[in-house]
Amino acid sequence: MSEQFKKTYISAREFIISWEKEVYELNNLDYFIFLLINDLASGIERSYFSNYNQNDMLFLPSEETGMLAFNIGDSLQIFIENNCFSVCPLRCPVRFNEKVGIDEQKARRKLLSKLDVCPKACYSKEQCLYSDILNHVLLDCLLDFYNCEMNVV
Repeated sequence: MSEQFKKTYISAREFIISWEKEVYELNNLDYFIFLLINDLASGIERSYFSNYNQNDMLFLPSEETGMLAFNIGDSLQIFIENNCFSVCPLRCPVRFNEKVGIDEQKARRKLLSKLDVCPKACYSKEQCLYSDILNHVLLDCLLDFYNCEMNVV
């Protein structure tokens, strides 16, 4: 019931149009990303930007917060589809509680070296997934958003 009273940053219709899919083509990952975008934008606005002055260079109004959350969701979906469900041998989202073996560490380093970064060592698949999302989704989105959309260097 409380979900009905949350602010919506992107409607289901806008999401489907921006995803360039028909309703019947959407899958569970798409639904998860849709929920994530709205929840993330709400959390950012409520927990983070409530402490900022509106004149601060990093402050984002509600509309831009929704745009940032959308960009993060879009990047997360692309990252998961391209790296977690296809070529990556770790398959972290599927085998979340497993330890990472030496061969898997080498394969991960080789795969992520294509992204022009030096991947940090991780010892569980949960650690690897969190680290990869932080470094290859969140940080990239934040830097791109503030540089391109907000003209903040």
